[in-house]
Amino acid sequence: MISVRPAIVLDIPKIHEYWVNSNADYLRGIGADPNKIPSFEDFNSYLTEQINLPLRDRKSNCLIIENFGKAIGHCNTNPSYFGEEAFIHIHLWDKSDRNKGYGISSLQLSLNWFFKNLELKRIIAEPKADNAAINSILKKSGFSFVKSYLTNPGSINFEQDVNLWAS
Repeated sequence: MISVRPAIVLDIPKIHEYWVNSNADYLRGIGADPNKIPSFEDFNSYLTEQINLPLRDRKSNCLIIENFGKAIGHCNTNPSYFGEEAFIHIHLWDKSDRNKGYGISSLQLSLNWFFKNLELKRIIAEPKADNAAINSILKKSGFSFVKSYLTNPGSINFEQDVNLWAS
């Protein structure tokens, strides 16, 4: 049974492990530059600060995805603009948990949480255009395709073609 819950400081090492333990080909496949993954100290400092801020003051929000109470991934918004919009990202940490429908169910739960608790008007996703898995999940989850374009979508990314989806 898939569920989501707000991340706590004790979750940070597991989230960081996902980034540093993922192989370089996988990271490039999702649009991340392995050389831009922050150190644990920087990652921990930033996420701890965000977790401890009131929701309306956060630039980033993180939910932990659980399967029968075991953490298997995270869904986050970054950047977030309380009461307006947020950019969503979803990651299942272990390859064995992918392609089982967990992405769709956890994304739908996360969307509900983010819309309600952040009082959002819309949520945007900008996945790498050739990442078939996440583009399919977004479509099945009710996102509308807006356009494809070349950009550098975030601090750990490289310039790439992305698909812009909105919910």
